[in-house]
Amino acid sequence: GFGSGGGGGGSDNLGNHTATQDLDLDFNNIIDSKILFNSNTISSTGNAQGDIVKFGNQTTTAGLVYALTGSGWTLAHTGSNGNASSSLAVALGTNSTTHGMLLRGMVNIGYQASTFSGSACYLEHAGTVGTSYAGTNGHLIRVVGWYYGSNTIYFNPDNMWIVR
Repeated sequence: GFGSGGGGGGSDNLGNHTATQDLDLDFNNIIDSKILFNSNTISSTGNAQGDIVKFGNQTTTAGLVYALTGSGWTLAHTGSNGNASSSLAVALGTNSTTHGMLLRGMVNIGYQASTFSGSACYLEHAGTVGTSYAGTNGHLIRVVGWYYGSNTIYFNPDNMWIVR
């Protein structure tokens, strides 16, 4: 078993414990390396599957893209102060802590970002994504995902962007 400070195992003042017996772990039942997209669970705005964080306690709108800045989550856009080069996430509800922010994964954004499945999606205006990219000089062009139909995108912001 695990020791708790006296007899059977070691413990330090921080509460860390050491095992005194071999552990038999079956990771086959814990870790599944497949990504499974179940469209039934992503049927309405803000429903998502993927990497979700919950912090910041800020008011958000489900389906819109936000940038993580020094002051928290801010609605992202391609303009010079739009934080399009920051870490981006899709809001999953009305609060970043309660509902969460999707960093990467499948999400229903609540609107049709493209007319064709498989189309690249770019950050557009005030938190929206679509198939057009910034046409104004000085604005950023950044692929943020791929359209899968039924208002659903695979949100996976590219690590690179271009200043027009």
